[in-house]
Formats: sequence, C-alpha cells, structure tokens
Amino acid sequence: MASATSNTPETALSSAGIYAVLKRFFVQAAKTAPDSGLDPERFMKASTHWMRHTFVRQALVDGVPIEVVSELAGHASIDTTSIYSTQELARKIRALQTMKRWVAQS
Repeated sequence: MASATSNTPETALSSAGIYAVLKRFFVQAAKTAPDSGLDPERFMKASTHWMRHTFVRQALVDGVPIEVVSELAGHASIDTTSIYSTQELARKIRALQTMKRWVAQS
C-alpha cells in the first residue's frame, strides 16, 4: 500500500490520505498561529469537512450563484446549500444591527 504522500503518479491519494496530510498541515499551522495573532485552537479543530463548509460559505459571500455553489459542493439539493445562504443572511443582519446601534449612539 502506498503512503498518503506518495509521489508515484499512478498512485491516487485516498480521501483518508488527503485528510491525514491536511491534519498534519493544520497541526503545524496551529504551532505558528499565535505568532500571527491567530487562535491555534481553530487550526487544531480544522478538517477537510471544515474546509468544505468554508468554501461554500465564502463562495456565497463572494456572490457566486447558489446553483453553481450547490453543484460544486456536490449537494443533492439546493436546499442544503441554502442553509449556508440563510446563515450568511443572519450574519449580515447582525452586522447591520450593530451599525444601527452605532448610528443611534452618535
């Protein structure tokens, strides 16, 4: 069996291999995160699943059409992708509420 980081072109990297490589990367990132003012715990909790969620959320934030994001994420239904859209809308509403309070206090 080939290793997770095999350089042999005819050996495919398994999903478990990709996960292992990325977890090692995140552990290394956690070690240097404080030097950049970042929370190392976030890197320790990071995973391929977290990256998937981050991609979907950021694509929607950047204005990629939900149908495209849904297809790229491999969601069987656009309803699944719309959950991220709803979460993003809630984040925007909270941001506006903060702004409203700031304006009201001025």
